Amino acid sequence: MPTLAAVLTALLVVLVPVAPARAQDQPTTTSEVAAGPDTPTLSWAIEPSGETGPTGRAAFEYAVGPGTRITDVVRVSNPGDRPVTLDVYASDAFTADGGGFDLLPAADEPVDVGAWVTVEGTPVSLEPGAHADLPFSIAVPANASPGDHVGGIVASLARAQTGDLVEVDQRVGSRIYLRVDGPARPALTITDLAVDHRGSANPAGGTVTVRWAIENTGNLRLAGRPTLRLVGPFGVTLERRELDALPELLPGSALTGEATVDGVWSLGRVTAELEVRPVLTDATAPVGARSVTASASTGAWSPTLVALVTVVVAVIAFRVDRRRRRHRGAASPGPGRHARAGSTDDDGEPAGAEAS
Repeated sequence: MPTLAAVLTALLVVLVPVAPARAQDQPTTTSEVAAGPDTPTLSWAIEPSGETGPTGRAAFEYAVGPGTRITDVVRVSNPGDRPVTLDVYASDAFTADGGGFDLLPAADEPVDVGAWVTVEGTPVSLEPGAHADLPFSIAVPANASPGDHVGGIVASLARAQTGDLVEVDQRVGSRIYLRVDGPARPALTITDLAVDHRGSANPAGGTVTVRWAIENTGNLRLAGRPTLRLVGPFGVTLERRELDALPELLPGSALTGEATVDGVWSLGRVTAELEVRPVLTDATAPVGARSVTASASTGAWSPTLVALVTVVVAVIAFRVDRRRRRHRGAASPGPGRHARAGSTDDDGEPAGAEAS
């Protein structure tokens, strides 16, 4: 019966680095598994290669038309002290919740560029210090949609052990950035925006929290620069700040975030206006991404101000009511009073005269 530690360890996955691959990044990604104090470490690595060996590329990058077939080479190596057997395959990429680059779990079938890749010679067994250059091909469908298709080629080690560690699945990979020719549609969309206010005794000490969700609804990789503006009554700007830049969002991926602003005047309603300026993460991509904006409002009242307004309203209501009472009392003759001389009743007779 597997222990809890075994089950948790079986979920461990080491993925490609979270920072977007660029020319200055190291092309080789490496994973290690420490098996124990008296057991040599398992280690393996993967990187783009070619007919004569590694090319120094940080990732596999292509710009092709629909229906194109690409051939290339990936190198896997064993820099460790123990033999390893690796499964090498491709999968689709997405932007993780924290903004990092991630690949589908091993159990999930790819449906995009990962499904277009065929790797030869896998699984591969490597002695310590050995490497293997594995050819692979990418068959781009004739009906592939224009824009960026992102994935990775993964070297995965699955091993069974005794004791608390039953099975560990660890992966490293090299990224694939494939752009299919066609109309470019760079677009970010703010799919959700909410604002909350928490007042304080000090009318100038309110706290506003803004939460949002931003999705890449276009077909190119994009980052973004968000700006938050808080607007009070009569259009007065209460706060304006540049927020942290968004990490790269892959097409179809979304990110959530939030910002807290302290020291906000609580004098009525507060409106949060969020603007996001898209930033192309590939210098070869065409320009044309437009800024997007969204707004949301909430009541923003200080408890002290609410109490003061309540007292003022109560005093005004009391005075108005008292004035009305006095007016009614002055307009109506009280018991025992006589009508003024010369006044008449409704029939035109002098007031107080008896009918004959």
